[in-house]
Amino acid sequence: GGRSNAFTADEETNYYLSVNYDAIEEALHRLGEFFTAPEMRRDCVEREVDAVNSEYEMSLNDDGWRILSVMKAIADAEHPFSKFNCGNLQTLVGSTQNAENYDALHETLWQWHKRYYTAERFRLCVVSRQSLQEIESMVRNSPFANIRRASSVIEKKPAKINVFPWPASLVQKRVEIVPVRELRSAQIAWQRQTSKGLDRLAEVISSHIVGHEDVGSLYFELKRRGFIEALSFGSAMRWRDSQLVELGLELTRLGEEEIDHVYTMSFAWLQLCQDADLSTLERLARDWCRVQQLKFEYQEREASPESFVSAMAENLWDFPDQPLIEPQLFIFAPPEDDTYVLARAVRNVLQSYTPQDCFLIQMRPGLNDDCGLTTEFFYGAKYRVTQIENDRLHSWKQVNSLDFTNLRLPRPNAFVASDLGLRSFSAKGLKFHEHNQLWRRYDYGDAPISVTRSPK
Repeated sequence: GGRSNAFTADEETNYYLSVNYDAIEEALHRLGEFFTAPEMRRDCVEREVDAVNSEYEMSLNDDGWRILSVMKAIADAEHPFSKFNCGNLQTLVGSTQNAENYDALHETLWQWHKRYYTAERFRLCVVSRQSLQEIESMVRNSPFANIRRASSVIEKKPAKINVFPWPASLVQKRVEIVPVRELRSAQIAWQRQTSKGLDRLAEVISSHIVGHEDVGSLYFELKRRGFIEALSFGSAMRWRDSQLVELGLELTRLGEEEIDHVYTMSFAWLQLCQDADLSTLERLARDWCRVQQLKFEYQEREASPESFVSAMAENLWDFPDQPLIEPQLFIFAPPEDDTYVLARAVRNVLQSYTPQDCFLIQMRPGLNDDCGLTTEFFYGAKYRVTQIENDRLHSWKQVNSLDFTNLRLPRPNAFVASDLGLRSFSAKGLKFHEHNQLWRRYDYGDAPISVTRSPK
């Protein structure tokens, strides 16, 4: 038995399967022939067009798809991100849907397969209990070894996109979208170059700091005031050359009414993070790296082998020699006694999140057609783009985190383990923290009644 599936993202298509380990050789043969000798019958193309169109029609009232459609509508028309990425009957076979159009689509698919399904564009990851030598032998003797190589330089490597998806003119603008549901949210968004290595680690740690939920954090204070339900910070969309970093806020009705105050507090919090001294950033970075190291060293077996091999195959594009590095970013971290460089990198990342370099995205159920709305073509989502007022932008630039005395950076994490050695149980009731005490079963008689009795 086994299962297989596939997905298409912005920059790659990913095929994966899982079978019993003793069937991996036959599975590799079958999957390899999928690429070297596909049938791609015309009747299958017709059925797939219907399936794609059905999926498109089901998503017409989905706010996630509608938000994405607006983000594409306001993107640079020269950037691939701006293209419609779902498909429907109109875009695939035209309004007439006659036999000639289906024939043309069938031929286009064959030409696409011939041009792009070449060895240079493939990355393969195989996980099995056999030895590496046996796995390599199975791959070399499978149809994967026969995938043809590209016949021209153009076909060998995907084109590199060196521009951001959204034009510079969108900076300091406000994008307001009308949702189908009573959805209230706000995002502060920045376009950034995609980073690797130490800089990528610094981005992740910066996200950890800004999105922290400790007492005194932005999340804690906005939640305490009843302005938000949830907060997130990090890379919302990511490609190999660029990314969109967002501070995402799930608003309450009160938060929507007080949105200017929410934005002001958000920029005050970012200012506080940017002004943090390097020793504080070092401490926060060490805590994060230590937690990630513990998670890695004591992780249980991968619950989903399909997810693992799928991620590893994708990582092979950017880390051909060490595909495990990207999921385990702490490997990039300097030794614990030399985290100054990492702290400087974290500060540099934090200082790039400024009011003058961002644009705002807000879901507003109350907007109506009298507000000068534009209708997006494919999903019918209504939105408008307006300039952020100069006085408001100026106030955000000049915001002083000291005006918000309740905001403070995360405290030292007392629960990050530093010693994982086994302890002696010679004494009854091992007390390993002021709030915790561990009892052996046969010492229960001496334990207070408040100690929970576990069944045998």
